[in-house]
Amino acid sequence: MKRRDFLKAAIGTFAVMALAGSLKATPSSNYVLNETASRILELKREGLGADEIARKLTEEYEVDYQEAYRDVLSFLAEARRLGIA
Repeated sequence: MKRRDFLKAAIGTFAVMALAGSLKATPSSNYVLNETASRILELKREGLGADEIARKLTEEYEVDYQEAYRDVLSFLAEARRLGIA
């Protein structure tokens, strides 16, 4: 995966819907996450923090640590807001 595609891959449809304000979190909500977003949540559920998740992603994708860290923080904040993290 190219570096410039990382944020899109990490958040994908989830971010577009959330940023458009059309996504409402309810206990019965279903979310479709792409591979990278799913991986972030998987690592979070394993007990890893944002720093550790970003380091893992730099090993798995062509992205530098600073970009991965910023994107992980942003994604996790939005996921928490929606009640999925």
